[in-house]
Amino acid sequence: MVRFSLLLLLILTFLSGHTLSNPIISSPITWVHIISRVPKELRLRCQSADDDLGNHMLPTGAEFKWKFRINFFETTLFFCHFYWGSKDKSFVTYDKNIDLKYCREKSDQYNCYWEARPDGFYISGDQKSWKLLNKWT
Repeated sequence: MVRFSLLLLLILTFLSGHTLSNPIISSPITWVHIISRVPKELRLRCQSADDDLGNHMLPTGAEFKWKFRINFFETTLFFCHFYWGSKDKSFVTYDKNIDLKYCREKSDQYNCYWEARPDGFYISGDQKSWKLLNKWT
């Protein structure tokens, strides 16, 4: 029984060790795109439990994007903190629910597009239809 428990623990540890640089299964590639549509500069920092993507400054029209594979347990989550002038906002930019509801499959990958606008943050899976999900206030 102890051997079985140790083996199970080892397997679970291996499966949960998925990060940006360590895909363990061949799930589709997911891209998250952050596009600035605010006047002046948008500052942001995005991270997950495993990966800190660092600080970025985006002029109007610029894009910051990253790719990853969803972990075995489908619990991958990224959040970002945004700063624009005197305003700031943080929220989840990727999780399973956002993926299923807003991000669409395109060949062997998924895309979640976020636009930061003066009135808030819009999401799209195809860059054609946008939905306001988060306001600055």
